[in-house]
Amino acid sequence: MSRFFLISLQIVIAIGVVLAKGIPSASENGLTYIGTFRSRSSEGTQSFDESNYYISQNAGAWNSAQADCKALLGDSATIVAIESQEEWEFLKEILENYGFATDYWTSGLYDPPNSRWRWAANNVQLPPFAPWGTGYPSTPNTLLRVLIYYGNRYDTYWKTVSNTQLHRYICEVQVPTIAIPCYQINDLAIVLDSSGSIGSANFEKAKQFVERLANAFVQYDPSRLSFITYSDRATVRIDLTNNLTPAAISSSILATPWEAGNTATDLAINLATSQLTSNLRGVPMNMVVLTDGASTYPALTVTAAQAAISAGIRTFSVGITQGVNLQELLVIAGNDANRVFTTDNFDLLINLLAPLSLKVCPS
Repeated sequence: MSRFFLISLQIVIAIGVVLAKGIPSASENGLTYIGTFRSRSSEGTQSFDESNYYISQNAGAWNSAQADCKALLGDSATIVAIESQEEWEFLKEILENYGFATDYWTSGLYDPPNSRWRWAANNVQLPPFAPWGTGYPSTPNTLLRVLIYYGNRYDTYWKTVSNTQLHRYICEVQVPTIAIPCYQINDLAIVLDSSGSIGSANFEKAKQFVERLANAFVQYDPSRLSFITYSDRATVRIDLTNNLTPAAISSSILATPWEAGNTATDLAINLATSQLTSNLRGVPMNMVVLTDGASTYPALTVTAAQAAISAGIRTFSVGITQGVNLQELLVIAGNDANRVFTTDNFDLLINLLAPLSLKVCPS
């Protein structure tokens, strides 16, 4: 019974992330993605608070702004709630790119029963560091809402005004950053593009994604993991037959250096295939390939993918940025569109973690 409950809970979480994956773009709805904020909520590599932020192009009353966030970005979206000094500093830096002497709605309002200012987004009291402008907050009443006034980086503060005024607004979408643990025995090879087009900063984000995906599988002792990176050549970073602890696997992945160079996807797929087929033990074999673009030798990549699939390996592709070759991703995934995952940039890659881990886990 407890295991059934766990699986059910995992599915619910994954559905939420799948919905997040479909967040529309600014060209579709007048909202612009402005960044992702991550804050570790505890020690270790798995526990993060994370939000994606979108800024409106148009002005609206507070109620309209709240409704737009949900209508355009899903039920998990709200007007922004700022819960830490770190988050506030992040937003101030971002807002510098979106206009000076501008007001933005937050979800802040007054809560008469408890005589406090709180965030409507999550019912949390406004933080002690709240940078109120001179004369604010105003004498409390139920019609007041909290605005961010951004004059410039040196002149930015919070103030309170009537909820009927028209202002731009910032939407926040909280993202589950967990991979769904897999308790079905399997062998998994994760293949990560380390070519020059990725860059060192994005490679760090990709490694964090891989580490969390790997952690979801190696928590179950009978399962095995191989980790391979590639650019001009392919390199086994973690051998499938390793005896590493989950913590050591995480550390090894996060310490992997960026290589730069070309995109020899074919060599990496061949090496991952060799890792899996040279250590057969009659369990499902899975391969996940992450790349930010097209391979250097497309015909060889097709041949390598077909050989992996012919060997009985379930293949999955993850394309990051709009520079990927969608047809190549489909071929890598055995022409199964349900095994192809894409995202526009490395900041949004984390949105794929739960749906991908759930799909890779053998049923």
